[in-house]
Amino acid sequence: MKNKSAIYKLLGANAISSFAQGMSLIAIPWYFASILNEEQYYAQAFAGITFLTFFLSLYSGTIIDRYNRKKIFLGVNATGFFVLITAALYGWFFGGVPPELAILVLGFSMFTFQIHFPNLYAFGQEVVEPNYYGRFSTLIEVQNQATIILSGLVSILLLPSQREGSFSFREALGLNIEPWDLHHIFLVDGLTYGISFILINRIHYQAQVNRKVQLGSVWARFKTGFLYLKERPMLLVFGIASHSVFVVSITHGFYLINLYIDNYLKESSSIYAISEVLYSVGALTAGFLVRKVFAKTPAVSAIILLMTLAMCAVVMLATTQFYVFIFLFQLLIGLTNAGIRVLRVTYLMNTIPNDVIGRTESIFNSTNITLRLIFISLFTLPFFNQGENVVNAYAAAAYFLFITLAVLLFFHKSLLGRNKS
Repeated sequence: MKNKSAIYKLLGANAISSFAQGMSLIAIPWYFASILNEEQYYAQAFAGITFLTFFLSLYSGTIIDRYNRKKIFLGVNATGFFVLITAALYGWFFGGVPPELAILVLGFSMFTFQIHFPNLYAFGQEVVEPNYYGRFSTLIEVQNQATIILSGLVSILLLPSQREGSFSFREALGLNIEPWDLHHIFLVDGLTYGISFILINRIHYQAQVNRKVQLGSVWARFKTGFLYLKERPMLLVFGIASHSVFVVSITHGFYLINLYIDNYLKESSSIYAISEVLYSVGALTAGFLVRKVFAKTPAVSAIILLMTLAMCAVVMLATTQFYVFIFLFQLLIGLTNAGIRVLRVTYLMNTIPNDVIGRTESIFNSTNITLRLIFISLFTLPFFNQGENVVNAYAAAAYFLFITLAVLLFFHKSLLGRNKS
C-alpha cells in the first residue's frame, strides 16, 4: 500500500478526535435527559439542528469535490478547537454549561459530521489504491468503533446520574470517581481537535487518482452530481435505501435511547453508557468480520441480510422491557449498521469516480437527513415522551425498515447488475 505514512496519520488524527467527540456526544443527550429533565427542549433543538444540516449536506459535497481535502480537514479541526475550548472556558469561569451552549456544541458536532466523513472517504479514495478500498473502509470502521468503545467506557465512569437504577458500573468496580461536569469533557474534546490538526498538517501524499476539479458556481457543481445519479437510477435507489438502518440508528442514538432508558426502563446512566459501549462492540465486530463473512456474497445481498437482522432487533426492543434487551439491541444495531456502512462505502468507492463522489454523497446524505428530520419531528410529539409510549416510536422505525427492505428486494436483480464490489 502506497502513502502508508499519510494513511496512518489520517487514521491517528481521526481516532484521537473521535475519542473525545464520542464522550461529548454521549454526555450531551444524557445531560438533557437525566440531569436537566429537559427531553422536550433537547428534542426540539435536535430537530432544528437536523433541519439546518440538510442545507449544509447539499453544500458540503461541492466543497469536498472542489477544494484540497487535506485543507478541509485542517479547517474543520481548527474550528473545532476554537468552539470546544471556548465552551469549556465558559463553563469553567461561569460554573457550568447552560443548555444553549450544550446545544451549540451538539450542533457544531453534527455539522462537522456532514463535512468530516464524506471528506474522509473521498480523501481515502484519493490516497489509497483501488484494490485497497475495502481494507481502508474496514480500517476506518474498526478504528472509529474502537475509539468510541474507549470513550464509552470512560463515560461510564464520568457521567453523573440522578437515578440509581438496578446497576452502577462505578459501584461494581468499587471505584469512587467524582463525575465530570460537561465543560471538562468539552475541554478534552477541544484539545484533541488541536492534536488532530497537528497530525493532519504533517500529511504528505501522492494522489492515486486523477481528480478533475469542476469550477463554476455551487449550483453548477451540485447539478453535476445530481445528473450523475439521475442517469444511474439504480445507484440512487441503492444509495438512499441502504441508508435506512443509519437513519434508525441516529434517531435512536441521539434521542430515543434516552427516553427508553430513563422513562421506559427507569434505569441509570450506567445502563446508558454500557449500552453505548456495546453498540461499538457490535460495530467493531462488524468491522473485523463483515468482509470475511460476506466475501463471496454480493454487497447488495449482504446489505439486505443485515437490514433484515436490524429490523428484527428493533421489533425486539419494541416488545420487551428489561435492560438486558437494550444491551442485545445495541450489539445488533451496531453490528448491522457498521456492516452495512463498510459494504456500502466499498461499493460506492468502486462505482463512483473520485471527482463526483462528494456530491453524490451529499445527495444521499440530504435524503438521509430529511428522513431523520421527519422521524425526530414525529417523535418529539408529547405522546412519545409520556410514560411507556416510546415503544411506539420503535414500532414505527421497524415499519420504516420493512418498507426500505422491500424496495431493495424489489430491485435486487437490477442492483446486482451494477455490483462491482
